Amino acid sequence: MLRDTVLPAGTQVLISPWAVHHDRELWPNPEGFDPDRFDQPVTPMSFIPFGGGPRKCLGSHYATAELQVMLATLVRVARFELAPGVGLVPEARLGLMPASPIVMDVRVEPTRSLGLPSDFAGADRVV
Repeated sequence: MLRDTVLPAGTQVLISPWAVHHDRELWPNPEGFDPDRFDQPVTPMSFIPFGGGPRKCLGSHYATAELQVMLATLVRVARFELAPGVGLVPEARLGLMPASPIVMDVRVEPTRSLGLPSDFAGADRVV
């Protein structure tokens, strides 16, 4: 059963994480960037970047931890901005993808370092 609709046996159901993540009943201001929204408990199955239930991605905990460490490391030494004239246009495929490459300007803070000899040497634009 899907809300008030009975689905016949064998019916295939596709769940779009993008649609769930942009549902105004679940997320106030779903288009806005608001990491603080996760400071409070969220409705179960309202945030499903790795799927859910018994078939949830096995690597979700590792991927989340790896992403947090990587972002914390990068924002410590550099500042990221979209390159002038670059827009973000989503395109629905199997997952949600950018319609064109995301070009960013990266400004490395000269007083900060990861402690590596070649920290971002010469990097100023990333695609």
